[in-house]
Amino acid sequence: MENVTSEFDRLVAAGPPPAAEVLFDTVAVLGGSVAGLLAARVLADHARRVVVIERDAAGPGSRPGVPQGQQVHALLPGGLGWMERWLPGLTKEMQHGGAILADPGHAAAYLDGHQQVRTGDHDLLYASRPFMETRIRERVLAGPGVSVLPAQATGLEYRDGAVTGVRYRASGSGGDAGALAADFVVDAMGRGSRLADWLAADGYDRPPRQRVPGAVNYATALFRRIRRPEELPQWGAIARWGAPCRSTCASIRTWTRPRWSSSASRRWWSTPPGPCRPVATPPGWTLSAAPAYRKRSAASAGPWTRSCAPP
Repeated sequence: MENVTSEFDRLVAAGPPPAAEVLFDTVAVLGGSVAGLLAARVLADHARRVVVIERDAAGPGSRPGVPQGQQVHALLPGGLGWMERWLPGLTKEMQHGGAILADPGHAAAYLDGHQQVRTGDHDLLYASRPFMETRIRERVLAGPGVSVLPAQATGLEYRDGAVTGVRYRASGSGGDAGALAADFVVDAMGRGSRLADWLAADGYDRPPRQRVPGAVNYATALFRRIRRPEELPQWGAIARWGAPCRSTCASIRTWTRPRWSSSASRRWWSTPPGPCRPVATPPGWTLSAAPAYRKRSAASAGPWTRSCAPP
């Protein structure tokens, strides 16, 4: 176990290779979300051209392909460290745009109403998902040889048993069909990927698929924030409850605009046999008035009942 941990620490601390070998002429990345964009950045050092095929139009708001985009988001230290490795200065850029880098002294966690001991010196970056994705996309596309093809991937092309390209249909009504020749193809389409279906339809063995059921219901609301972050004792808090309210969580974090983003989540199978005890707000926090903006995801269940905000 110690060897695995040491190797992981070494990989996390390592910088990009100083002289990467070019292995491919063209690489196709299917899907332009965070995973696809970061894959494109890594492969840009090993290919003359990287093309990201993404059907959703880029913009400041949430995309249809990211239904969870309105929920509370934070970059954890591991992910933030890897992004800084490949996109140096990204954290500062997002901070200048309004993201909040919260140290352990400004983030609190509660379990069954009891505040947990703060450990470590890891920072969390609070921002909305569209904000993060937009900044990552701008940095990746600013690199040499990386471009976006606004289209939906519809299949693969083969020669001598190897994948040689991607079939696609351009975005928009009546979009033209086409094909992109590629030496290497990355599937970053997420849970909506049709890759297994394409391979089976083309006569290849269907790759085995293992699904991890999530079944988590989310609800999120935005509230006006009347104080600057530096005037507040806490920039974020998360509360979890055990039995009888198993798998229940509520969180609130400052957002990229003068807003608080508050979310509640619960696993659908964890409905307790009896009523849950009331939500206990952290010390110095009070129940807020009506939210300035309210949005529930398609998977959320039940009405909003209460949310927390600092006084």
